[in-house]
Amino acid sequence: MRWQVITAEAHKVASMPELSHPLFLINVDRHRQRLEQSEAEFASHGIAFTRVSAVDHLDLTDEEMERVASKANPPEIKYHINSGEIACYLSHINVWRQIAKGDSAMAFVFEDDVQFAPGIGDILKSIENGPLDWDLLRLYSNKPKPIMQPRPLGTKHAIGSVEKIPMSTIAYAVTRSAARHLADISIPFYLPVDADLKRWWANRLCTKIIDPPVAWPRNADPAPSTLHQGRNAQRGHNLMIRMINNLRYHRKIAQEIRQNRSDFPTTRQFFD
Repeated sequence: MRWQVITAEAHKVASMPELSHPLFLINVDRHRQRLEQSEAEFASHGIAFTRVSAVDHLDLTDEEMERVASKANPPEIKYHINSGEIACYLSHINVWRQIAKGDSAMAFVFEDDVQFAPGIGDILKSIENGPLDWDLLRLYSNKPKPIMQPRPLGTKHAIGSVEKIPMSTIAYAVTRSAARHLADISIPFYLPVDADLKRWWANRLCTKIIDPPVAWPRNADPAPSTLHQGRNAQRGHNLMIRMINNLRYHRKIAQEIRQNRSDFPTTRQFFD
């Protein structure tokens, strides 16, 4: 399939921290402005990255989408994934496959509307030098929760676990073994990638977060999100229906957490 062809190009800067693990930026080819904004953001922190060409939802055929996205949603989840969300998920799967084939024990993954906290280079270095006691580490949390079993990350941050994992795949680190696992199990899917990664009882990953976050979506972004394009159109449905479906979804998540709490992973689960 066309989306399985991975195109990557290195973007170097003059003064980068000595990071020893790869850093990938997902960007749609036709959105050069977002790439230029990302180049400026990374360069301002002295960080180099490898750009990975994102799957463009405009290039996906109906046949390709049917092969990867399942329509067999659980009855309590009244959600039909759209082409933009399918393309976004496939883009992350492509990156996971690239990480799985590499030599590094972990890698950083960013979407092209990311903005960093001051001192991000030192923070990334601290992550590299710290214990890999997680499978996936979220650098951004849209709705931060109190973390469990925190351990310090530098002087201003901590790493810990949360049962209700926040949404967003804008910035995270993943181990090579976890990337291989995710690439192997993710197709077919019926939820957006950020919603799917919340489901630790299904993917069995030990996912931890950094508190407070060290990355977030770029403010006043002039271009609409291309990786998640189409989600807003989905929200144009009747408000009451959306509210009911949202309530059902969160009720299901809470139920799954209660039923699987005894199996909640607090340390790394996947190894090479």
